[in-house]
Amino acid sequence: MGILEKFEQFEGEGARRYDRAVSRFSFILYWHALRDLKRIGVKGKYLEAGCGPGILAVRVAKELGVEVVAFDISGSMVEIARKRARDAGVSVRFVVGDVERDYFGEFDVVYSTFSLHHWENPEKGLENLWRMVKAGGVLYILDARREGFVGHGLSFYEFKSFFENLENAGKIEVRRRFPLMVSGIAVKEV
Repeated sequence: MGILEKFEQFEGEGARRYDRAVSRFSFILYWHALRDLKRIGVKGKYLEAGCGPGILAVRVAKELGVEVVAFDISGSMVEIARKRARDAGVSVRFVVGDVERDYFGEFDVVYSTFSLHHWENPEKGLENLWRMVKAGGVLYILDARREGFVGHGLSFYEFKSFFENLENAGKIEVRRRFPLMVSGIAVKEV
């Protein structure tokens, strides 16, 4: 089993191994996301989908001063995230949930970073997240872009198509990001 396959096991020791690895370079991974979320400038309630070990959710709550609910399909990841928030003295509500099925209410900002490429049905997951964005709210996704030697994630055009097909989307911005990432922002019409 190669290193990537080990990280695909997100329960128990696999979750702890993933947390240790991602913690080492999280400042690079989440740089775009934090900058973009600050640029969006929306206060209120945030929902993070596929939060993993909670690194970004804790930083968003701390640096943006917003209320954050975050979910992941892995119970082990949620436990690691809860401990991270406690240790940081930050209040974030972490829960186990499925991006394609679970509903957590309406939020001012719904975001996900580096999770979409793990979803069984990205279109269904994005549609579910979109229904949790309140009118006037924002959906923000940052993920790996399938291109060249990167075999996971969506291509730029697949990703862009999902955003263009969101019902009641006002402003949409989809960008290629360096290196081999893609981001999308959609504002739900009032």
